[in-house]
Amino acid sequence: MVLSQPKRLALILLGLYWPGFFILAHIPIPMAVRRAGMSDKTLHVLAYMLLAFLLGTAVSPDRRLSWRRLRSWLVLVGVLGYGVVDELVQARVGRTADLHDYLADVVGCFIAMGVLTLLPFWPGFAVVIAGTIFALSNLTTANPAASFPVVNAVFHVLAYGLFTVVWSRNLPSCVLSRAVWLKAVALRVSVPLALLVLTKASGRFLSRPLHAGETALALVGIAVAALVLSFLRHKDAGTETASIAV
Repeated sequence: MVLSQPKRLALILLGLYWPGFFILAHIPIPMAVRRAGMSDKTLHVLAYMLLAFLLGTAVSPDRRLSWRRLRSWLVLVGVLGYGVVDELVQARVGRTADLHDYLADVVGCFIAMGVLTLLPFWPGFAVVIAGTIFALSNLTTANPAASFPVVNAVFHVLAYGLFTVVWSRNLPSCVLSRAVWLKAVALRVSVPLALLVLTKASGRFLSRPLHAGETALALVGIAVAALVLSFLRHKDAGTETASIAV
């Protein structure tokens, strides 16, 4: 059976994310996370939002979730049940089982299920990544650029690069095929740049310092992703034209 691209991607990301998530949830809280000053409830919301989104996509990759289908309910019950088990196991490895943590898990799960109910995979994935970037960038009390500069730098490049790739998948192929190379790049970077501006402007409103280095790294991630995607599409289009000519 040939798997669709969303399902393949969801299965790969789920296979990487879920084991890592399980390990991090069952060891002492890393010092870098403590230094970040982010509420653990926010982290629970984000963690379970990503888990539920990837699991829901793996189960129903090519259409929005339908609550008339059993698989949608199985995903919901499975994630919520895993949250209960997760909290109980944490109590046995030196961490605290907390009802409020579980309620945050429930919130994250319902956010993801709501997104999957309203949107197909690629638009939904863009919304989830954008929300994660915004939260991790602005909902900390510490200065991540000073506390863990390498992790912060990698995050800005990869997160904005990934968002650019996912956003580009939402652009109609017919629009990109008719656009000249420079216009195609502009279309790919438009929404990622808007997200960057919104995130940094909101950070100023929340009294977070604006770091030129973070912004520059995010711009690098956006630019590299857009240029590579546009180059690959231009190359494919050239190959297709040559084949037709032959």
